[in-house]
Amino acid sequence: MPLTGQRLDGAKLLYEHEAEETPLWTDADDDDLPCDRELSRSCHLFFLAPEDDAFAFEANIESEAEPESDECCGAQEAGSKTRTTALQDRGHTGWSVAVSLVAPFAAIALSGNPVNAEDDFREVHGQRLFQRLEKLRTRIVGILEKHGVMVLPEMEWRQVVPWLRSDGSAFVGDAVNQPIRVLDVFLFEGV
Repeated sequence: MPLTGQRLDGAKLLYEHEAEETPLWTDADDDDLPCDRELSRSCHLFFLAPEDDAFAFEANIESEAEPESDECCGAQEAGSKTRTTALQDRGHTGWSVAVSLVAPFAAIALSGNPVNAEDDFREVHGQRLFQRLEKLRTRIVGILEKHGVMVLPEMEWRQVVPWLRSDGSAFVGDAVNQPIRVLDVFLFEGV
């Protein structure tokens, strides 16, 4: 994968998730090992952010904890309820990168406000910090292109492919017979 093991000065790889292979069982397999494997998703995911604290923020995350269980048999106490715990952590502003395993394409998006994360970041943090994010994006694109992976502009990967429709067997589009986006075709998660 193009970004795996890459060193980007002034940036850090905070998250990487490969597609996982799962056995694909058929009736013919019976007691034998499955003869085929299936990927959990069609892309390799990365999240990269500048190392500077200006791109980090405090985050409060709520987590639900299961009730205590009986140590000897694992049974939960009757009437016990799920507890909500608040955790303090640090979040980061950076680039989410999805590299397709189906075709040599990638999509890059800034984390944050889904409506227009770039304008939102620029308004809140200023042009100077945004230029540093843009510089990191340019370096990521350069690495991907050096490995033969074309980075699709956001306007293109958000485009609807009018002649493709979901038949309900795939979880893409909003519902059965709804349009599918380029993103849904090349960068999807399996079930």
